[in-house]
Amino acid sequence: MRRAFSVDINYKICYNISRESEEKMEDLMNATSLFDVLNEFKDKENFEKLRDIVISNLPADAKVEMEGIIRGELLPSLTSDVVAKKIFSPSEHPERVAWLLRKITLDNSISIDGDMSNEGYSQSTSAKKMIFDIPVRLLDKRRADIEFQVAAQDFIIERAELYSSDLLLVEYSAAVNQKKGDLDFTDVHGTIVIVFMRKSPEPFASFKSNRYIHRFDTMASDSGLVHNPLRKMYFVQLDKAMEQLLEGIDAEGDYDFQLLLAMMADINNQVVKEKIAEHPDLKKIYQEVSLYSQSKEVQNMLLAEKYVVADLNAVKSYERKKGIEEGEEKGIEKGRNERDFELAAKWRSQGKSEEEIKALLLD
Repeated sequence: MRRAFSVDINYKICYNISRESEEKMEDLMNATSLFDVLNEFKDKENFEKLRDIVISNLPADAKVEMEGIIRGELLPSLTSDVVAKKIFSPSEHPERVAWLLRKITLDNSISIDGDMSNEGYSQSTSAKKMIFDIPVRLLDKRRADIEFQVAAQDFIIERAELYSSDLLLVEYSAAVNQKKGDLDFTDVHGTIVIVFMRKSPEPFASFKSNRYIHRFDTMASDSGLVHNPLRKMYFVQLDKAMEQLLEGIDAEGDYDFQLLLAMMADINNQVVKEKIAEHPDLKKIYQEVSLYSQSKEVQNMLLAEKYVVADLNAVKSYERKKGIEEGEEKGIEKGRNERDFELAAKWRSQGKSEEEIKALLLD
């Protein structure tokens, strides 16, 4: 399998850094992450030169964005893992997060109790553990998770179902100093998973509707019986919210919230910036992101995050290319088999023996 993007260029980066500094290449290669390497140099004279070496190896769009952030001309995306966990932190901004959840769920009873572990429930050593973006504990004992999806994933609904199921298992688990026998179904209060999608995947992209918020909060049987499930899921198309804002329409009928969603879609859009200036709460978020992104350490975190995205994209590109090649090979093989079958039938009709046909096909 193809090596990840950062692995392919890691030696090149470390070689250049070692040439520009007194650090040994092997010491740099043993660093636990690119972030550690960058942070090691952040207070040294040649930090900017070394950081430029790292940025120069990024894909073109990521390179332009990082250079703009460092110069103070651009802000990092609100959907960036680094930024989102700061701006929408349940412990730092409980009212902001509560407002966000209320708007999405249309449940005005929501209040924040605090954050919680971002690790899901694992039933066995072979089970894949879920890692949540922003897990939230609510005052009514429900649990929520806010996910930010930058790349379009056609399996995003299935992924959200797994996340909500995992949250439910966490809820139906004995707390510290609590006996398992003391648990019953009255202890399960329900879960909320919200997914903000920067690029709309299928089936949302092709769904014929002006709505950009999709609420899966009820279940109905084919007989018409309606059930209020413990697991509720909500999906938000950020690109569609932005598109409607620029067109001067809003299918959801909530301008303030639409503007926040447009900020998530593209905080650097000129129209969005002009509208934010007239909105005190959103202007405050903009200023927080601006101040936060000026820190060298945060910039290093953002740069390391770009490499993680580049890794994923490289693997996806490789797998897509490999899939196309395998598909082409199967198509060629199928065509060859069909051709051989037709030729063999033709030669049999001409009275040729099986040995003669086999020899002809091998030529």
